[in-house]
Amino acid sequence: MVKHKKYVIFIIFLATGIGIAAILYAFTNQTYQVKQRFASVAKWVAKDGDEPNLAAARKIQQFMSVLAETCRVKDPSSGVFREISGRETAQKAVLARNEYRSISLKFHDLEIAFPEKNMAKAITTARIAGTSGGGELYTATYELECTLHKTDEGWVFHTIEIVELLEK
Repeated sequence: MVKHKKYVIFIIFLATGIGIAAILYAFTNQTYQVKQRFASVAKWVAKDGDEPNLAAARKIQQFMSVLAETCRVKDPSSGVFREISGRETAQKAVLARNEYRSISLKFHDLEIAFPEKNMAKAITTARIAGTSGGGELYTATYELECTLHKTDEGWVFHTIEIVELLEK
């Protein structure tokens, strides 16, 4: 009888441990996936010198894959509150990238929360640095608040809001 109790207690502890590990894995896995979306955007925006048209087109196509069909863009400081298509957002990104010989985007202090199922809210600091075709340096740092929704294809950006321009 004592042996039987030991096995039951062991099984209860094992099941509890597996349950806790599964919950932690699911949470960290979603966090990892959202972080990877931000890392991918930074990689696709990056440009260093002349870039073949095919490579640029591929990066923009990949960038479109992380945007919702309709994306809300908010910039209270300039009064911009728009819903634009993912395609239009990608086109604007192409135009912006073409103005620079080199450009980089880095996300810092990324905080992610999951307020609802299949929804993530992320707050981050985005730093953009670039060199124009004429050799002028450009840097800006923004605080962004983003909402992402999980689809069959993965996490996509649904809302991007510039909370504050920290440094220009």
